Amino acid sequence: MSLIQRCICGKNNGEKRKKCSDPVCGRNLINLRKEGKIKFYTVNTINGRQVWEYAGTSLEEAKASEGKRKAQIKENRVLDIQADGTMLLGRVIEDYLALSDTRISKGKEKVTFKEIERNMRNGLTKTFGQMMAKNLTQQGIIDFILEKGKTCAPATVEKVIVYFRAAIKKAVRSRKIPAACEWAFDGIKIGQLLGAVNRPREFVLTPEQYRGLLENAPNEKYRAIFTILIHSAARKGEINSITWEDVDLENRLMTLRAEITKTDQPREVPLNKYAVEAFRTLLQGATPTDEKVLGYAKKSWGMKEIEKACEKAGIPFGSNQGGVGYHTFRHSWISNAENEALIHPTITRAIAGHTPDRKDSHLNYVHTKIEHKRRGMDIWTKWWDDKVAQPIIDNALDRPAKKVVSIHNYR
Repeated sequence: MSLIQRCICGKNNGEKRKKCSDPVCGRNLINLRKEGKIKFYTVNTINGRQVWEYAGTSLEEAKASEGKRKAQIKENRVLDIQADGTMLLGRVIEDYLALSDTRISKGKEKVTFKEIERNMRNGLTKTFGQMMAKNLTQQGIIDFILEKGKTCAPATVEKVIVYFRAAIKKAVRSRKIPAACEWAFDGIKIGQLLGAVNRPREFVLTPEQYRGLLENAPNEKYRAIFTILIHSAARKGEINSITWEDVDLENRLMTLRAEITKTDQPREVPLNKYAVEAFRTLLQGATPTDEKVLGYAKKSWGMKEIEKACEKAGIPFGSNQGGVGYHTFRHSWISNAENEALIHPTITRAIAGHTPDRKDSHLNYVHTKIEHKRRGMDIWTKWWDDKVAQPIIDNALDRPAKKVVSIHNYR
């Protein structure tokens, strides 16, 4: 059993430390104690597991709490230490969403609070919202994973469970629910239940499939949208959010603001001749009151349009089923740009907005130089002209040539 003092920076320190052990922080813990800004926790071993419990904001209060816990553990009165478990899990989730540190970004790419909120409320609250914490079982979590896996990718299900466990952990540490609730997650392997969580993209568009999708687009607007996605490697959420002020057709440049990118970093994307003509097509159909390029007040992407195009082109539909979805345009651009057009991966990441690998850190200057991106996009356009813009015919005498796809025909 030990006593831990937590600095306001979030760093945990031993009870005897006078200065925060985080070199970036280095605050005087004695002064913070006097101001009541230090939180003390007792770390107990219960049934072979470490259990953290809040013990107060003063050292005296924490010492008293520690002595009480020692006596309870020695007398095997573990239930006196734990909460009764009558709190609803829906309240646990809401308390977690209300925490300020829930909004802190983690990982290489930003996980927005809206994504956490959407995943928790859409899945977890509906299933567990009216369940008391003491009734949470491992089998109940497994059943939720299997049911969720029928409609969502394994990586999405894993993300929801990570959020759920984090909410449970926070509630346990605050002594709102029993520690057994956290133990229910032990031993659950989502990869074994649903398959590989981080599975690779299984579908990359070929030149003929690119042509098939463009030729069978339901209308000019969607043909232009397909074209922009194909030649910009932008995410559909980014395209949905851009305004006409973000598009400079004269200089062939699209600017993605930090607030609409997944990485929370601004990005400039060069536009080739196909993307420019596609934007001009959308501009011709825009009304004077349209600020957004697509004119949507909210995110509104029709899956039936791309499904019909896939059906007519004879291409499997649905990214979760190994077929085509809107994100397929993006990762197909990256794969074809690197493997077929032989563009350097650092340049493709700069255009697509991917975080560079550490091994390429010495090449990060590429991200700030638009001329490198333009050069890469020129290489992509040449590959497109050679492989896609011209029909592929096995034997011109056996079958007629397909219609040549040109953006000028979209007008």
